[in-house]
Amino acid sequence: MRFVPQKKGRLKVILSPQDMDSFGVTYSQMDYSDLKTRRILAGVLESARRQTGFCCPESSRLLIELFPVLKGGCVIVFTVLEPAGGGCFEQGPEEIFVFAFPRLEPLGQAARTLAEKPFPKGCRCALYRLGEEYRIVCHLPQPLSDPAGHPCRRELLRHGRCAGTGELAEAYCEEHGTLLAPQDALQKLAECWK
Repeated sequence: MRFVPQKKGRLKVILSPQDMDSFGVTYSQMDYSDLKTRRILAGVLESARRQTGFCCPESSRLLIELFPVLKGGCVIVFTVLEPAGGGCFEQGPEEIFVFAFPRLEPLGQAARTLAEKPFPKGCRCALYRLGEEYRIVCHLPQPLSDPAGHPCRRELLRHGRCAGTGELAEAYCEEHGTLLAPQDALQKLAECWK
C-alpha cells in the first residue's frame, strides 16, 4: 500500500495486487454498499491517518473514487469535500497531464526555460522512467484567465509529446514506471540544467 499525497484535502492510495489479495477482494467486488468494502476503506483511511496525517473533518464529506490498475491492483482517491457552509480547503480546478520524452535532455531544457522566470505556481510534477523513455506526470491548475493553458504545459509540449491525461494515465506510469523524482521533478531538473 502506497500513499501519494495530492493537493490539500486529497490523497491517492495505490493498492498492489498483493494488497488486494491480502484484503481478499478484487476491484470488481469493491462496492461501498458492501460491509466488507466499507471495512477495507476504513482500514485504509486509518493507515493513511497514521502515516500521512490525512483525515476528514466531521463537518465535511469524503468523496471516494476507485480506479482499476493493470494486473489486479487498485487506486483509491480520497477527496475531502467542503461542508455546505464553506470550508477550509481551497480546491481550485486541477488537471493531470503526462508528457513523454525520448531522452532527459529536452525535458531538462524545458525545466531550465521555466526556471528562468519565477517558476510557475501550482505545478506539481513527478518523473518516471518507462521503458526507453521518460514520462513526467504534472498536476496543473487550470488558469481560467489563460485559454492557452498553464506555462508548464506549453513548455513541455514544445519539447515533448502528450502521452495521456487524467488519473488513469497517471496510474499507468505509477504501475509500469520507475519513480525517479516525486512532486518537484521540474525544479530538480532545472537545477541540473543550469
